[in-house]
Amino acid sequence: MMLAPVCLMITAAATLSIHPGRSVFFYYETVTLSCAVPGSFSSWTMKRNTSTKSSVSCETWGQLNGSSCIIKGVYPSDSGVYWCESDRGECSNTINIRVTTGVILESPAVPLTEGDSVTLNCSYKEKYAKESTSNFSTAFYRNGAFIGKRSEGRLMLIHVSKEDEGFYKCEHPTKGESPENWLEVRAAATLSIHPGKSVFFYYETVTLSCAVPGSFSSWTMKRNTSTKSSVSCETWGQLNGSSCIIKGVYPSDSGVYWCESDRGECSNTINIRVTTGVILESPAVPLTEGDSVTLNCSYKEKYAKGSTSNFSTAFYRNGAFIGKRSEGRLRLIHVSKEDEGFYKCEHPTKGESPENWLEVRGDDDDHDVAAATLSIHPGKSVFFYYETVTLSCAVPGSFSSWTMKRNTSTKSSVSCETWGQLNGSSCIIKGVYPSDSGVYWCESDRGSAATPSTSE
Repeated sequence: MMLAPVCLMITAAATLSIHPGRSVFFYYETVTLSCAVPGSFSSWTMKRNTSTKSSVSCETWGQLNGSSCIIKGVYPSDSGVYWCESDRGECSNTINIRVTTGVILESPAVPLTEGDSVTLNCSYKEKYAKESTSNFSTAFYRNGAFIGKRSEGRLMLIHVSKEDEGFYKCEHPTKGESPENWLEVRAAATLSIHPGKSVFFYYETVTLSCAVPGSFSSWTMKRNTSTKSSVSCETWGQLNGSSCIIKGVYPSDSGVYWCESDRGECSNTINIRVTTGVILESPAVPLTEGDSVTLNCSYKEKYAKGSTSNFSTAFYRNGAFIGKRSEGRLRLIHVSKEDEGFYKCEHPTKGESPENWLEVRGDDDDHDVAAATLSIHPGKSVFFYYETVTLSCAVPGSFSSWTMKRNTSTKSSVSCETWGQLNGSSCIIKGVYPSDSGVYWCESDRGSAATPSTSE
């Protein structure tokens, strides 16, 4: 099961965050804005613009606590734009806050990335009531158009895309509509591979291409192998625009490949394995239910010029025999989730191929959230020295068969117990340091893993 990447990077950029993590609040809620800045916060100030005053520092509207500013009991006059600013004029990201009563739509205060999932919560509260409620039939709208009703005031958006971006609002059956909230979705980078498979023979030419939003100039193609981590294309391939070409792959090229921006954003990852003998050629990226695919069993001696599939082949899924083919090819028509699994093939005299994982994504992925999910708190990818970071793995059933792992610049596939504090299905790093920059994932005892990611 492939999970969204989590990239950690220890750097010197300023980042403003908000708790609770939304942009619309009821009267009298407590809101905390925190600014993570390079070095000491003493040269930085938390500021805001409201309808009546501009560029006003925290001391006049909140309670300063270190690098955070706390507003106890927000009021409509607290609606406005908030940011951190250094004495040299450097600024963090901004966050817009709106304070109201009645019906509100709770949505993220910061942009989503394509592939993220989010729940929009419609709530109602009278001005002087102690608690809000979402226990009512709710109509949801995007850009003014009705998109559906929910019985309990929650709209789940699974694997968002740019098409989901827009102005959202909700409607209570008797109390009216919420104000509109802008939901921003940033385009995600996509890594592809040619030829479109994950296992290669010695000396094949492999091209990895990164489709990114805007210019590729702020992105880098990277890889982790058994000997080196987070190494850029220039040291192992030939950079050609947004592609990296490896001419003549070798087992030392086996590893995890991805694209990474200078802000620590990551694309999907692709695992490559280079070998000789018998291999099963299968897709390097997940299929979608309804797709068709041909699995090709090939054999090649190390120094032979070409490979062959012209032999009687036995195919297996999850260790169980599924059939023989006379010419080494297994055609799967209109795949479903039932076709997902570990596949391998067997040559009549030369042995078996390594197993390949074939992933099939479908409607169940959107509605039955049974896959493992790796999350991070605070919900960002860039951290300063000495921050506390918690990684949590939500898995189907018990966590006992899963392990939290990481790759850093010095060690690969190391379990939580050696670099953090295990707490149930979470791993806590108290006081991160540049040596904690790296790739983090959850992995089951079957080898199913979160898609790794990386950082510097």
